[in-house]
Amino acid sequence: MRKILFTILSAAALTVSAQTGVYQVGNSDFETAWTDTNEPGNGWYSFVSANTSGLGFLGSMAKSSSKKNTVKTTGRNGSATAVKLKSSSIWGAKANGNLTTGTINMGSSTPTDKKNHNYTDLSGNYKNCLFAGRPDSVVYYAKFKRGGSGDYKGRLHALIHGNYAYKDPYETAENKAKYLIAEATVYADVSSDWVRYSGAFTYTGKEDATSYLLASFTTNETPGATANDEFDIDDISFIYNSQLASVTYDGASVSVATAMNVAKAYDPSKISLTANGVGASIEKNYNATTGLLTITVKGNDVSVNPTNIHTYTIQFAAASNAPTLASISVGGQSLADFGLTFNPATTTYTLPIAYHRGIVVEGVAGANSTLMRDEEFYETYALTENAFYNDHNKTIELRVKNSSGDERDYVLRFTDAVSATESGDYPGALSVVLSTTAEGSTITNASPLANEQISLTKNSNGTYNIYLPNFNFSGLPVGNIYVPNVPLAGSAMNANRTIRLTSSEEMAVGAGLGHLPVVLKLNLISSAHKRLEGAIDIITTGTTNPILTRFSAIHVDCVPFTVNENAPQNSDDKDNKAYANQTLWGYISKASTKFIHLNEAAVGKPMTYVDMSVATLADDVTAEDLKQGAVAANNTLYYLPSTSTLTGKNLIVNGHTTEFALNDAVAIEVPTQFSADKASYDRNFTTTGYTTFALPVATAASTLNGTVYELKGFNAARSAFDFAPVANIEANKPYLFEANNAALFANGAVTVAVANADTEVKTHTGVGVEQEGNYGETKVLASDATKTYYGYSNGQFVKAANGTLNCYRTAFSVANAAAGARSFAISINGTVTGIITLDNGTMSVEKGQVFDLQGRRVLTTQKGQTYIINGKKVIL
Repeated sequence: MRKILFTILSAAALTVSAQTGVYQVGNSDFETAWTDTNEPGNGWYSFVSANTSGLGFLGSMAKSSSKKNTVKTTGRNGSATAVKLKSSSIWGAKANGNLTTGTINMGSSTPTDKKNHNYTDLSGNYKNCLFAGRPDSVVYYAKFKRGGSGDYKGRLHALIHGNYAYKDPYETAENKAKYLIAEATVYADVSSDWVRYSGAFTYTGKEDATSYLLASFTTNETPGATANDEFDIDDISFIYNSQLASVTYDGASVSVATAMNVAKAYDPSKISLTANGVGASIEKNYNATTGLLTITVKGNDVSVNPTNIHTYTIQFAAASNAPTLASISVGGQSLADFGLTFNPATTTYTLPIAYHRGIVVEGVAGANSTLMRDEEFYETYALTENAFYNDHNKTIELRVKNSSGDERDYVLRFTDAVSATESGDYPGALSVVLSTTAEGSTITNASPLANEQISLTKNSNGTYNIYLPNFNFSGLPVGNIYVPNVPLAGSAMNANRTIRLTSSEEMAVGAGLGHLPVVLKLNLISSAHKRLEGAIDIITTGTTNPILTRFSAIHVDCVPFTVNENAPQNSDDKDNKAYANQTLWGYISKASTKFIHLNEAAVGKPMTYVDMSVATLADDVTAEDLKQGAVAANNTLYYLPSTSTLTGKNLIVNGHTTEFALNDAVAIEVPTQFSADKASYDRNFTTTGYTTFALPVATAASTLNGTVYELKGFNAARSAFDFAPVANIEANKPYLFEANNAALFANGAVTVAVANADTEVKTHTGVGVEQEGNYGETKVLASDATKTYYGYSNGQFVKAANGTLNCYRTAFSVANAAAGARSFAISINGTVTGIITLDNGTMSVEKGQVFDLQGRRVLTTQKGQTYIINGKKVIL
């Protein structure tokens, strides 16, 4: 039937891109020239376009026989053309009439075989109907004549499905659940006159950006059941509803009419509208001057059918001089940043972020309006807080009143956080940097790293909330930092926000700091391993808060590793503190390495060791990164993870380093023994006379440039210190050394033993004479009534009434009972090679051959006798 309106609507509905799809199927009135005598084409297809590849050489014969089941007939009301489907017997089998928007698959000569079905072809070789619409119902006109017995009817089965080669019938339950969007079944009863039939679509809730319509007419829904049926079809159309279905205001139902009245002031948050169209849209436009709300309902096909619109109005009470807000901000952001539109008449907003008391909500009062404050908060902190927090309901309110005392509440509701791999707790450590300015100079103090975890939650709008609990200024409890609505771009989480600090701790001062602008710059290293680093700056510029005015800057650094908070600390007279040693856990990134030696340069004392053997070291970290910020003169040992490939001085991996380097001016602490390919020591040894040393090193004596002797005992009868050369040096033992080079170590592997300032470095003789060393910065040597200390200095052994012993040096202690003599012999393997002379607290060492008064060389000495060494008389 040729209807001008139908033709116009159909043409418009088809004027869409091929990628989007149509809203009406082409040639649904069958008036457009047919592509074949037995096929309408242009949207509706018969056996002429069937896929017969499954029948082999019989395919062409089957198609030729079956296509006669689709023919032209006279349309309703005498129009030129409609389509007639017939069922017939072909090769002894009954074949139904079939017309579809897809492709007929002729896969078997047996009608009930599942290979016979209609389907949406996506290969491009056959037919499909790309469909954009979400219709509410489908309408067609039909006449139906049965050719067989029974109560069967002609049928239209219309399916809207996703981007898949869907079959009808015989599609699997799994694919139906996955791809079926909507379905409508409309039967045509026996009639010799044209009858209008319609059926509603049922939607499954599934959606797909690309969808297709597979609509199929058949003379009998049972395959091969009857023959000689006739099914005339005309004017098929899809209906898109565009009317209001219901109106509710302030909880009360309003009868739907073109013009409605509500005797209340308009509040957008109190109105609820529903349309009778599945894909229909509703638009509202309120005139605050007249109080008239205009409602426009548009059908789903309005883009191609612009007349499919219904308009309604609701007259509300005229606007009064009610108190209003002019604007609302959340965390320093406008409501527009959350995808919301502010309207002074709208008093309820739902934000797409999770609730927290740390979220700052601020408002600007409208004309003739004043913001109300939380009086309890003001009495406690002497600060104005206009937001009212309800933890139970998870809401934040702003309250305004006018000069008449009328009040209005603006309520912000929140949306629960959603699950995400990024959500969770990120362990790490923080350092707080406080800068104070006084008399034109700025003093900056950074606190040593302290362990704190940062938590991330994800909002429904895809942003994140950053939560740092129990924040403090150098031990002063401050509160919890909560930064909302932070975007994630790659690995960067950057935001400028306004926050308020909260805490349940009574002594926390955070709430009294008011609203604080902050700048957040974080790097999400790994959500799977929970690694995060970055900084938070609390902006103090322009503040009048008496606590904050003390600081010109507050900066918080966070690193992705944790520390031993109980490790000892060094400090200076300016209250700078730095760890004396440290053990690290977690992940050490390249950026975070600068915090390993935090404050060390300011304090001026190096760390003795950094144990990161159980941590994970980033691949791009270098030895220079690990040592940055360290005091230049140091003996810091770095215990690295077992997988580390770093090498260098004092870099220890799996108990081994390429070089153990010892600085003579700095104390040492070795928590765990390790080996080294070689050792170096920056002390210059004299090549004349004897010197001493004590080191935490075990090695062959041959690796040293000289001869090493150990104290074997003291011969009181001969007043002689007895020494003997050694082939191997033991760690933590004092030695006498006769150097032939200024450098101690020549070449060769060493083992470095556990040692610290409390390690006993001593050789006992059992006869009141001992040799002892020192690994600390200095060691006090206090002679007393029982013994006297002598230390080697500038070629002499000096009596130490109250002296100190420097690192890696040794001293002799002589029991006063054994120290009656003024001079002692140095005996190497029983042979005297020198004399130690005591004179006025000084012990001098003379190396050389010893003679008696007759000029004969003496290899052993006796107490009380006089000897000559280097031309000098000496009495033992």
